[in-house]
Amino acid sequence: MESLTLWVWLSEKCSPDTPTFSILYHAFSSVESIYSATEIDYKNVPGLKNTQIKALCNKNTDPAEKIISVCLLKNINILPYNHNYYPSRLRTIKNPPVLLYCKGQLYDLNNEVSIATVGTRTPSDYGCRCAYEVVFDLALSGACIISGMAYGIDSVCHKAALDAGGKTIAVLGCGADVIYPKENADLYKNIEKNGAIISEYPPGFKATKYTFPQRNRLISGISLGTLIVESRLKSGAMITARLALEQSRDLFAIPGRLGEYNSLGPNSLLTSGAKAVKDANDELVSKQGKEYNDKIEKLNKALSRVRKSQEKRKKEDEERKKLHKSAKVANIVKELEDTRGKPEDEEQQPINIEID
Repeated sequence: MESLTLWVWLSEKCSPDTPTFSILYHAFSSVESIYSATEIDYKNVPGLKNTQIKALCNKNTDPAEKIISVCLLKNINILPYNHNYYPSRLRTIKNPPVLLYCKGQLYDLNNEVSIATVGTRTPSDYGCRCAYEVVFDLALSGACIISGMAYGIDSVCHKAALDAGGKTIAVLGCGADVIYPKENADLYKNIEKNGAIISEYPPGFKATKYTFPQRNRLISGISLGTLIVESRLKSGAMITARLALEQSRDLFAIPGRLGEYNSLGPNSLLTSGAKAVKDANDELVSKQGKEYNDKIEKLNKALSRVRKSQEKRKKEDEERKKLHKSAKVANIVKELEDTRGKPEDEEQQPINIEID
């Protein structure tokens, strides 16, 4: 029997964000050993419940084969725990997923500087502008942007990364083939074409109120750092922030405006030690290990080039405006001089003076 079938079989036996898979893998070391184990073997494993043991004793792999067939039809890749492209950072979190379903581009996230960016579904213009500018610069400089494709800040961040021609990954709380929310159909297609959509849920799985907190651990877990942009104190974004800290990831927040309800989340994080972000250059101080230092250094250099280029364009725009004003002033002066040179009895035409 093929290993992939066994991985899908196992994923159907282990509920998301539970320790079942970690317990089994620690006890048996391979998916083949987990599958071939007997009821007695399972009962000798501390931490397994009777209901879980009963489920594991059902060795029927037909449902797994059906899932694999659907994935083939819908161009969904399956990345089991032992796959080279399974994000190594996810292996370090509490309750890692058995596997990931991936639709779109297949990225080796182990070689990416990934930054999670999440926030409220009802952002202000200020929040949208800040999120877009920071994420655009990050993506333009080579960072991979991770978010959840929800309304509001998540969508803004995905769009900014796509507009910059960068990489972005949507982590869903439903099957990778399910567009949620439906209004984000165009965004979903753009991410599928130019980025990746991943999920730990099988094709066709519908989102519930429980699946979003479960997927949030993946958003933060895949990333080196998490940026919070506008959020209430009790929200999915704040759950992601808490998970990032539990996973020993860097935590960042864009300071919110005083008096705004959606400022309470990021401002509370800032008072608790999160790093304030005013632009993309602030976001790449990572404590995740020396293996990423060279990537972060390259990304910082790229960000520096982006900033210098933006400053140069800004100066050029200012110079053009000055020249434009000077040219208008010169025309006005000439018109005044020409008017003064006319005979007094000649009808004087009004002069329209406008300086932009």
